[in-house]
Amino acid sequence: MRKKSPIYIPFILLSIFLHTEVLMGQSTVLLQFSVANAHSHNDYQQKKPFTTAFSAEFGSMETDIFLFHDSLYVGHEQADIQRHRSLKSLYLDSLDYYLEKRNGQPYPETGRHLQLLIELKTGAEPTLKRLVLELEKYPRIIHSKNISIVITGNRPSLDTWNQYPYYICFDGDASKQYPAALLPRLGMMSGDLEEFIEWNGLDQIREDQKQILRFVINYAHQQGKKIRFWDSPDFPQAWSQLIGLGIDWINTDHINQLKEYLEAKDNPGKLY
Repeated sequence: MRKKSPIYIPFILLSIFLHTEVLMGQSTVLLQFSVANAHSHNDYQQKKPFTTAFSAEFGSMETDIFLFHDSLYVGHEQADIQRHRSLKSLYLDSLDYYLEKRNGQPYPETGRHLQLLIELKTGAEPTLKRLVLELEKYPRIIHSKNISIVITGNRPSLDTWNQYPYYICFDGDASKQYPAALLPRLGMMSGDLEEFIEWNGLDQIREDQKQILRFVINYAHQQGKKIRFWDSPDFPQAWSQLIGLGIDWINTDHINQLKEYLEAKDNPGKLY
């Protein structure tokens, strides 16, 4: 992977910072940070897609999809497409089964929420059109108040967002400002951590870098949105610092390790 130079604060966010009053103080740490705040990054690459993260009761999981011969397949590259690895078989059928079993609840605990982040790898409009047709076959999923469908990757142009069904939301870019009219369609915000700071996850984040991340996190929170960073170090020392800064989702490829960490008695982070 090509190493990117840190941008620190992208231009548009810097403009907002200079022209508006933005809270730059310490973020509020989630007092009950738990697996409900855990995001299974590229979940389809797990040995048991859906099942591992769902068994751990993660609050969010991510799958990439390709439109191929009018069907939706799960994978990281087009070469990964296999007949048995469809969005329907790996995710939608399983989720629908549990919603039926639990009267519309994904998890045994009433009110627990599950976010399904779907990354479009093929053309935005045709892939999303086919996804909507597929989702319409699952009324328990699309009408559940406990399920969120958030689209990332190849998203359609902003001026078309309001044309999609109400249950379709979009992943916002943490380095961009969005029109107020589109905020209801933003399901969350995401940012590449390497675009903001350069950090190995082991060392303490420098104070100037903390201020950058606090600004980005607080900006998302002011819009009423949760935020995650991808390309972030993925081990306890890093999780602790990100939690301490007020991040909403911990992005991980290590489901069981993160679950154990979050369920430890000394969970989780410190205030920074």
